[in-house]
Amino acid sequence: MNGLDLTSGADYSAARRLLFRDSYSIESPSQIITWWEKRRLPFNIAVGATGLFSLVGMAMANSLARGEFFAGPPLLAIFACGVAANMLYTSGWFIELLLRPVFVQRTGTVGAALFRYGLAFSVGLTLLPAGLSAVSVVAQLVSRIL
Repeated sequence: MNGLDLTSGADYSAARRLLFRDSYSIESPSQIITWWEKRRLPFNIAVGATGLFSLVGMAMANSLARGEFFAGPPLLAIFACGVAANMLYTSGWFIELLLRPVFVQRTGTVGAALFRYGLAFSVGLTLLPAGLSAVSVVAQLVSRIL
């Protein structure tokens, strides 16, 4: 890596620039927060699209199992999930700033890892209702057969 700046340059893919950061640069707190905030919109798009997929999956599972359309959770619950996801997202850069004295020059690597794991966790958590609905449908179909 030899101090390469992974956040710029045509040599790196957009995904690499989104998910990784130079581990050898010493960044100011404002640079760390800026790095995170530039990724908030892609994070929200990924989690929001996953949420939409999950809602459609739950509606399909419910219609298969019961023959009725599932309207989904109330709009307030969807809004609350979005707010909670963004509050947890903000905790990512806050935790990175707290870990700065511990990891010194490797803070960028730790911060990027926090982002990747947080994104994966958020997407997985958002898919959980659809997965549980699918398992429920399979269990109901199996019980009908037996």
